[in-house]
Amino acid sequence: EEMRVLFASIGKQQLDPRQAADVIMVIIISLVYFIQFIAVIYMLCNRTYPPIKAKNPVLMTCVFISSIMWFTGDIQANGHAPLKGTPLQHCKAFGVWVRVLLGVCGMSALIGLRSYGLYRVFCRNLAYRGLGFYIPFIIASACMVVYGIVLQALPDNVTVEYKELVDLCYYNDKYKASLYALLW
Repeated sequence: EEMRVLFASIGKQQLDPRQAADVIMVIIISLVYFIQFIAVIYMLCNRTYPPIKAKNPVLMTCVFISSIMWFTGDIQANGHAPLKGTPLQHCKAFGVWVRVLLGVCGMSALIGLRSYGLYRVFCRNLAYRGLGFYIPFIIASACMVVYGIVLQALPDNVTVEYKELVDLCYYNDKYKASLYALLW
């Protein structure tokens, strides 16, 4: 990729990978998230109404926040926005913590918590609260935090690093394999 950019600069060509389609995609998905935000506000304002209360509005709000973090991290990781001179330039912060740990893993853990709660109530006839309910979520969250701390301690060239020449974050192949293993 770097050689391609170098040859393009010699030939005075522009190789910006971001096109109008990227901007349109970000705008449309942001509009969908705005509509969902209105629905979340409505849900929280009416959380005492029994059909909405049964959905656990606070947990669903946390799922919504995790999905926003996932989307924000995807904008950075997939190169949909320029990174240079923005907070998105910090590849570990957005690529590891925001996108993967708080976004993907956070949403999966919260949906798992909801599913486990429904299993406890309808199959095991146990309460939807208590220490036994939260222990699996706490263990999963602790594993995600340990994974993030270990990756933060590793050098950038082993995990993810910002390549200024191409204005993208480069993900090491072994690091990507560890991410897929964590997510799976």
